[in-house]
Amino acid sequence: MHNDDYWKQYWQHHVAQTSSEQPFHQVLRTLNKQAPEPAQFSALISHLKALLQLESHHVLLDLCCGNGLLTSELANDCRQVFGVDFCEQLIFDMDKRCPPNVIGITTDVKSVSFKPASFDRVLFSAAIQHFNPTETIHLLKTLTPLAKTQWSISDYRYS
Repeated sequence: MHNDDYWKQYWQHHVAQTSSEQPFHQVLRTLNKQAPEPAQFSALISHLKALLQLESHHVLLDLCCGNGLLTSELANDCRQVFGVDFCEQLIFDMDKRCPPNVIGITTDVKSVSFKPASFDRVLFSAAIQHFNPTETIHLLKTLTPLAKTQWSISDYRYS
C-alpha cells in the first residue's frame, strides 16, 4: 500500500472509531494512551507560542491541524489561522472547537496552494513522521516559500 493511502485509511478509520468528546485521543496527542494533564498541555502551548512568537496581526498556517486542539489555543494570538488536514471529520470538529478567525481546509498538505509569503508563520506539528523522506523534502521545498519569515516543525513530547 502506498504511504498516502495507508495514512489516509488509518486516520479515517481511527477518527471513525474515536469520539470527538475525547479530542486528545482523536488526534493521538496522548501519553501512554492517556490525555495529558492540563499542566502538560499548557506547557506544549507555551512552547509553541514561544517558538512561533505570534503577534495579533499574524496570519498562521497550521498544517496537519487535526481537530484543532492546538489551533484553537493559538488562534487568539493571531489575526487569522488556516488549518489544513485531509480528514474531513477532523476539520469539522476543528470548526466546532475554534473561534471564528480559524478557517478549516480539507485537503492533503501536499496539494495546498497559496501565494508565496501568504503567512507570517507556518506550523507543522507532530506530523512529519507520516511522510517518507522524499515527501518530506518536497513538502519543505514547496511549503517554505509560504512563510514570510518563520517556519516551525514541532515534535513536542509530553513529559
